[in-house]
Amino acid sequence: NRGHVMGNKITRIFKPKPAPSIGYGEGTNPVLKWGLIIPHTQKAPGATSWDGKYSEYVYGNLLATGLTIPHATRDNGGVADAVSELRKAGCNASLEPHYNAYNGRAHGAEILVLAGDEISYMYAERMLEEFASLFPGRRIRGVKEIAKGGRGYNNLRLARNKMDVALLSELFFGDNREDWLPVDSQVNFWKTQIQ
Repeated sequence: NRGHVMGNKITRIFKPKPAPSIGYGEGTNPVLKWGLIIPHTQKAPGATSWDGKYSEYVYGNLLATGLTIPHATRDNGGVADAVSELRKAGCNASLEPHYNAYNGRAHGAEILVLAGDEISYMYAERMLEEFASLFPGRRIRGVKEIAKGGRGYNNLRLARNKMDVALLSELFFGDNREDWLPVDSQVNFWKTQIQ
């Protein structure tokens, strides 16, 4: 059993169980086919980078061109439409790669999952551990469980309703020059995780 530890107190016990449609390959490794949901839309492109060059929408599209997995935008029918497109492409796991923005000084990496989604939590935790080893010195803010009303809740809910794993990543603060993660660096990281 895995626990989420705060001080010496375990606040939650995890008993990871695969979602029903996750197949298993060799050993006990789940077979996931990942798809990328481009964050935001062309009309509402999200936060802007510290230098004003990249919105989250533009950054997400650049990530998609660097990866060889299916991707879909939210431009025509929102998250639900993007998830449907990915399901048609055979995907059973989704990643929506955002970046954070706050005051130009905040920093750190986090991945959001639906509250209570143990399987997605397990993947997010592993990915952040790998991110920390590939990018030493970066602050790891952790896996954030998002309850109803929280930021990203509707996106995660819509994705998780049709996917076995649904993650919303925010691996850096785009408005902080020191925390900025170039597209190529993030593409290379995701290649080790979802491609």
